[in-house]
Amino acid sequence: MSLRWPSLAEYLERHPKTVESLRKPRGKLDELKPIKELDLLVQTGLDNVRRVLNGEADGVDVTLDEAAILRLIGIKASHNTPAVVA
Repeated sequence: MSLRWPSLAEYLERHPKTVESLRKPRGKLDELKPIKELDLLVQTGLDNVRRVLNGEADGVDVTLDEAAILRLIGIKASHNTPAVVA
């Protein structure tokens, strides 16, 4: 995710609860206004993002939910290295 949608990955690191809204088929876009790629996400549809978050995209076999993001942030904080979200 951090390679394909870097601003979204950074935003989810700061606001992990937002991922639950994104994972739902009718998730709210209002929460995502600070994301630079929002226009691109809307143009291409959020379906690709949702498939990645839900572990349904090709080559993705994990679900990225709030708990997973919090674990990744914990890894980042404990190792002092940049976090990679999915």
